[in-house]
Amino acid sequence: MADPKSTSIEPIVQESDKGGRSWLRYLLIGLSAFGVFILIALILTIIGAITDNQVLIRVLAGLRDFVIVVLLLVGIAIAVALVALAFQLNVLIAMLRDEIKPLLRDTRETLTTVRGTATFVSRNVTRPVIQAASFVASVQSLFSQIGGVRKSLRRPASTVTTKADLQRAAKRAKRDL
Repeated sequence: MADPKSTSIEPIVQESDKGGRSWLRYLLIGLSAFGVFILIALILTIIGAITDNQVLIRVLAGLRDFVIVVLLLVGIAIAVALVALAFQLNVLIAMLRDEIKPLLRDTRETLTTVRGTATFVSRNVTRPVIQAASFVASVQSLFSQIGGVRKSLRRPASTVTTKADLQRAAKRAKRDL
């Protein structure tokens, strides 16, 4: 394993890669050996069929019995693996039932609480703040309108010299009201 003081993670990754590839190497070796075994059995079968040699036929019969025993052992191993798989599946189902369902129930309760809190905040905080802001805006608008009327009333008479200027000033005053 890598030195705990080192900051690089490359040695750890390399070690796990080596461990991950070892099963592939063993699989390839096993398949190669099986292929060689089948090839030798095929050659011996052909030679035995051509020569009609009793010794070779007995060797092939023993080889056949050996293959039958190996296949039986492989079948037993597969059956054991299926039983282990069924057991693990049962454990997974129990875990889902005992751990995931309560977790989902707690999540649903939390969601309901958050929804209630959001509704409470909306009713008791947000709505009054919006109403207060609306009131302040309307008061501001009122004061700006009053200020506009006051400005139009305060204009000095010296600025209005003609009849057209008086008419424009009157229109502005009406518009500002």
